[in-house]
Amino acid sequence: MRGIGKIAIAAVLLAPLGLLTGSCSPKPVPVVVQAKERTSTALECQAVAGLETLLAPGAGLLLGEMHGTEQSPAFLANAVCLALKAGLPVTVALEIPREETSRIDAFLSSAGGEKDREALLAGPFWRADYQDGRRSCAMFALLERLRQLHESGNPVRAELLDRAVPPPSSVERDRRLAEALGEAFDKTPEGVVIGLLGNVHTRIRRGVPWDPDYETAGSVLLQQKPELHVTALDVSYRGGEAWTCLTAEASSCEIRTIQGRPESPAEGIEIYPEIANGHNGVYYVGDLHASPPMVRAPREPGA
Repeated sequence: MRGIGKIAIAAVLLAPLGLLTGSCSPKPVPVVVQAKERTSTALECQAVAGLETLLAPGAGLLLGEMHGTEQSPAFLANAVCLALKAGLPVTVALEIPREETSRIDAFLSSAGGEKDREALLAGPFWRADYQDGRRSCAMFALLERLRQLHESGNPVRAELLDRAVPPPSSVERDRRLAEALGEAFDKTPEGVVIGLLGNVHTRIRRGVPWDPDYETAGSVLLQQKPELHVTALDVSYRGGEAWTCLTAEASSCEIRTIQGRPESPAEGIEIYPEIANGHNGVYYVGDLHASPPMVRAPREPGA
């Protein structure tokens, strides 16, 4: 079983946009399909022992992540590839405001040219002053891979879960995420839903370390739709770096060293005998590599 590998952005994508950080890795995006006149062709995916059995008609896979790394978006992209290879339509559920739906749908249906990329990245989500890792180079590269798959005739779509205006409480935000996840399942009855969210939201049992009664998005989803077959996997890593924010202030966001479990495998998944920390198991990604913001938001003079 070969490694998942990094997800990065082609140098040709970086130069024309004029809005980018300059620190996004100028390496090619791995090509997963070779398109011929918008028809589905052989998919080139990385095998992940045990993952294929979780990708079944009507099933869901919730991948918990720490925002701001290359590894989790890359793992999701490969999971999408494996599901498509199995003949399943795929809905990718992302922790991005639903107000960005028209821009992302247009990008996924586009040829991916300079103007298409600029139109996507002109959205307020990407240009926000507060860059919490959901607007990273790796997330843009994930969307580009989905666009390539769609362009090649594969049945893949995106469902956005968040809202641009935050609700009055984190509990209400999780409830809204759960409702949007439920809609994603309703729209994909014969396919598979693969979600990428912060690893608090993906817990399918209520409770977090600071509040044993906290109702996470995953737990609310299964309260509302107990018939769903959902597997929640948390990310496990050896350590490395991530783009993280310590507070709600934009100035607190930067690349930081992250401690992990040095003994963790470099790849694969593990399913627990029973749910632990709100998850059915973990997916291993090895060493973390930070993914900084795709777009640098303009700051006020003197800020």
